[in-house]
Amino acid sequence: MEGTHRENPEDDSMVPSRARAMKQMPRLPKPRPRDLTPFGYRDGRTDPPNSPKAFFQHCAYYKSPPEIRRCILRLAFGDRRMHMDLSYHYTDDTPPEGNQFANHRHCGIPGRASIYEIKIPDENSRLWRWWGCICHRLPPDFDTARTGPMTYGGPDGIWVDNCDIGEAKHCASWPGSTPYKCHVGIIGWLLSCRQNYAEAIDVLYSTNTIIMTSEAMICSLPRLILPVRLATITSLEISWDLKTRQKGQRPEGLDESDLDVVLKTLSVSFPSLRRLYLSFRKSRHFRISCTPDLQIVQTAMNTRLDDFAHNMTSLREFAVSLPPWLFECLFQDTPPEDSPLGHGYSKSYHQVWRSLDGKMDFIHLPYVDSYPEPPHHLTPLDTKHKGYWLLNGTRKPEETGPALDSLVTDQMYAFSMSVYNEFGFDVVGADSWVDLADIESVAWIYSDLEDYYVAAESTW
Repeated sequence: MEGTHRENPEDDSMVPSRARAMKQMPRLPKPRPRDLTPFGYRDGRTDPPNSPKAFFQHCAYYKSPPEIRRCILRLAFGDRRMHMDLSYHYTDDTPPEGNQFANHRHCGIPGRASIYEIKIPDENSRLWRWWGCICHRLPPDFDTARTGPMTYGGPDGIWVDNCDIGEAKHCASWPGSTPYKCHVGIIGWLLSCRQNYAEAIDVLYSTNTIIMTSEAMICSLPRLILPVRLATITSLEISWDLKTRQKGQRPEGLDESDLDVVLKTLSVSFPSLRRLYLSFRKSRHFRISCTPDLQIVQTAMNTRLDDFAHNMTSLREFAVSLPPWLFECLFQDTPPEDSPLGHGYSKSYHQVWRSLDGKMDFIHLPYVDSYPEPPHHLTPLDTKHKGYWLLNGTRKPEETGPALDSLVTDQMYAFSMSVYNEFGFDVVGADSWVDLADIESVAWIYSDLEDYYVAAESTW
């Protein structure tokens, strides 16, 4: 199973349930009850004349230079991949008692076998819940041992991320004990004092790669997280489902307006973004299959992605992973002698460089992978335009692992689909249930303590 399937929050199926759920989504309070960030840390705002003065810190830690303190915080809480998720959960989602294997899984999330022990709660007992963890999809030395982009034959991309169901592929290779090593563990530091909060919250948002897969959350980011926090994020991995417009019971092409939603949100909310990995997946509402229609879809996507890359001047690395059937559609009109789908494609990398002037190039062997830079065989004249990488968003077939027991899989699928069919979007299924006591201490950092401090005080 390649990741948890999440649906569009604007899905029109079961409109009353969807509308009720979206109305219940937490928002930033207006006005905010109080500020956590101390005066002097408020990004250009002038402190009022009667503002309280910060107490002088006497401990040895604050006698060290600010640069040293930031290095310490970065070693403790930075330079990782972290999941940020807001999903519509059951309120009573405690995993079954006596599950001796849960603590050995990522974040202590129980396995799929627990499907037999699940008691489905009341239909009206769902609520929105923040969830977060350190991503263990990749090994701890990935950034230093990187050999190319996350694509077919390379490192696993977000399209195979199963951290939210406790199946992180490399969790065991990370140092520490499970489930504690899976948690960020920053809450105590943020709550210790205002200056600690101000220094650490910036490190948390600006030095980590934030992974987002909840479309309901992505669509509502400016109303969920302070804009000043979004403006400090420099690295993102986003998953988004492709959808089709419907005319009656028939599909009518790519839903361009849905694609515009995510691109507009990214361009407006993240002015400091330097690295973006955008993974497109086929949603259960995608109904296009014939080649001519797929080529129209690809053209519509390329036009929007070109405009987005042109306007996002801060980006230094931009990669878009596509479903394999859409990735191969890129080359349907390529001349046979140069076609990557012919003799060249099978001997090259599963990645294509698209320049903003509309040209596309793949890596010619024996050239080595140049990611995230343009292919090495291109001349300076060829690379005068900015560009981005199009990637094959799938893993090697031999690496997908053994098949699950068919009975367990069928029952799990039946349960999950009953949830999706009823609500139509972003509902966590039985195999995604987690221990609230273990993860609440991490999840609240993503609702931004500046605006939920009262709740945090009562929780910890």
